[in-house]
This record gives sequence, structure tokens and C-alpha cells, in this order.
Amino acid sequence: MSKHNTRVIILTLLLMVKGGLATAQNEQQPKTAEEYNYRGMAYFREKKNDQAIRDFTQAILLKPKFTVAYYNRGSAYYKKDDFDQAIKDFSQAISLDPKFKEAYYNRGVAYYGKDDFDRAIQDLDQAISLDPKSVNAFYQRGFTYYKKNDFDRSIQDFSQAISLDPKFIPGYYQRGTIYVLKGNLDGVIQDYSQVISLDPTNAWAYNFRGVAHYKKGDFGRAVQDLSQAISLDPKLVSAYQIRAKAYRALNISYLASADEEKSQELDEQQPKTAEDYFKRGFFDHYLNFDFDKAIQDYNQAISLNSTYTEAYYSRGVAYLLKDKYDRAIQDFNQAILLNPKYAEAYNFRGRVYYEKDDFDRAVQDFCQAISLDPNYAAAYKYRAEAYRALGKNYLADADEKKAQELEKRKP
Repeated sequence: MSKHNTRVIILTLLLMVKGGLATAQNEQQPKTAEEYNYRGMAYFREKKNDQAIRDFTQAILLKPKFTVAYYNRGSAYYKKDDFDQAIKDFSQAISLDPKFKEAYYNRGVAYYGKDDFDRAIQDLDQAISLDPKSVNAFYQRGFTYYKKNDFDRSIQDFSQAISLDPKFIPGYYQRGTIYVLKGNLDGVIQDYSQVISLDPTNAWAYNFRGVAHYKKGDFGRAVQDLSQAISLDPKLVSAYQIRAKAYRALNISYLASADEEKSQELDEQQPKTAEDYFKRGFFDHYLNFDFDKAIQDYNQAISLNSTYTEAYYSRGVAYLLKDKYDRAIQDFNQAILLNPKYAEAYNFRGRVYYEKDDFDRAVQDFCQAISLDPNYAAAYKYRAEAYRALGKNYLADADEKKAQELEKRKP
């Protein structure tokens, strides 16, 4: 997938020294805290994180209030995926300098790494309050809202990042991804067109724009974009799959058959991880609306990673859309067990209970979703429907009013 469509989060690096950075090998044995910090950063740049941590630790021993050394050691721990230690060091840096915007940002990124999205957002809020022009902070907060399935606030943050830097490709890319999920095909085409103008070699941008053209019934443009995607990445399976559908819509059956055969051949060749299966299922789910194929891939993802929260959640949504309510409840139960703060899972489980006419349980789940996210407009809306089904019209009216107020705040 494109370098602009990854889960890798931007980690700010702070090199608070004067002059250029030498390599660690060329450094003489340090004597002062500043020299240990300097060499530690050289190790960090060479991706020798253990050596970097030792030097930053020595700097701190020599100078216990060395704010930047705590920050840099936290960055090295983060690179080792030791998020707890990273958070401790960023917290210490913040206690020494409460206006250390980079430390708030990086601690937010570390909380994101722990899937603690609420604390991540709190830190990113603080980073933005200290630096309202931080493109990375708005982008990271938008990505975190995306992980919480709060697509409207995610769009708002990606839009702000783009307004601060009109050439910021990740902002367009991720906003376009959310437009895909929301069915805003014009928004998809606009954002991926902007990505293409900034990066003409981005195969996935052509792929997604081609999908949007296909869904709008513009099969000729779909073929053009998908063909360009394939020319840039001849192993892009999804491009062959959608181009085959476009060819069939154009009654060019022999080309459609060739693409179907090619996509199957490539699909069999590709190594599969839990993430690979999840991504393919996600594509079939939200772009092809092929819920059966999506469920098959979510099954595979879960078989490879039994704690894959998002796979349980997405499979639950697919089962809901197939009216398989008991299976959906099982998956939402598991998602909630793995992440008790998963507001969206409570909301969707509430929707299943509503469809089963179990309005009391539906209300309980909507209440839990709202307690986790008080600005969750959809939860108020669905709780209003459940209240009305229970004859509690005054509560339904209040929820409908609240949902409308929250909707008005959306971008």
C-alpha cells in the first residue's frame, strides 16, 4: 500500500544541540551530560536504540533535571515499542517543562500505540493548544478520531492539517479514506485527485479514485484510473478486481475475465498476515459491499490473531448488515471484552438489540456508548428511537434534540 496509507504515526524528534550531528562511532568518550545526550542522539539516528537509551540514561544521572534527555530517551523507548517507558519519560519531561509541546505530542503518540485513544487525544489537544499551527498534531489527532470511528471530527482535523499545509499528502489521503466509508464519492474523487497531483506515482490514489468512478457509474473513467494504478503497481489485486467489474459493465467480457483470472492468481501468491486479511476484508466490506467475502477474511484475521479487536468489530457490523443478529452480538461482545472503552461497539450492539426488539438492552448499550463519548450523535439518535419504542417520548425528544445539536457542530 502507499507510503501515505499506513498505521505508522509521525513521531517528532527533538535534536537540541548546536551544530551538525556526528556519527556515534566518531564521538569521543563523553564526559558531560550534554555530551552523552549528543552521542545518544547520534545512536538514535543510526537506529541503535539500546545504545541511545544507555547514553540518555547516563546524561540523566549526571543531570537529573535534563528535560531534553528524558524526552529523547522516551523517543528511543517508543522506537522499541516500549510505550509504557516512553510515556514515563515524556511525562517526566512535561513535569520539568509544562509547555513542552513536543513531549505532549509524543506522549499522545505513545498512548495511541497502547490503543488508549482518549488519553492520546487529551495530549494532542494540549499539543495543539501550545502550537495551533502543528500540522502533525492535527493529523495525528484526526487519525486517532478515525480509530475511534468518529469520522466527522477526524475529517475536521485532517481538513485543518491541509489548511495549514496544502501540500500535506497524508491529510488528503486519510480524509479521502473516510469519505470512502461515508459514501461521499465526490469527496473521494476530489481528495485522491489532489493526492495524484502531488504524487503522480501513488497507485492506491488512482485505485480509490477508480473505485469512486465505478460506484458513480462512470465506468470509462474507472477503467482509466484502475489501469493507471495497475501500471504503477502490477500486483495491486483490488485494481484488477474492480476493473473486471467495470469491463463487465461495459460489456467487454474477455477483458473482465482476464482481470478476474489475474486477480485470483495474484491473490494466491500473496503472503497473508492477520492485517492483510483484515485489509482485504475491509475493502470488500466498505467498497464492494460483499459482506460474505469480508466475513471470510475477518475470520482468517481472527484465526491468526485472536485479540484483533477491529476484526471482531467489523465482522459484527457485517453480520448486522446481513441480519445475523446473534452472530453480530457475539462479535461486539468480544470487541468490548478486548476494549471496554470501545464506544462504537456498544453503539452497534445497541442497534442489534433494537433490531431484535430488545429495547431495554438497546438503551443500556446506547447509554454506555454516550458515557464513553458524550458527543456521539449517532448514539443519541438511536437511543431516541429505543426510548420512543418504549413509550418514553419525553426522553426520546431530549435525545433527538441533543443529536441535532451535535450534528450541527459537524464540519
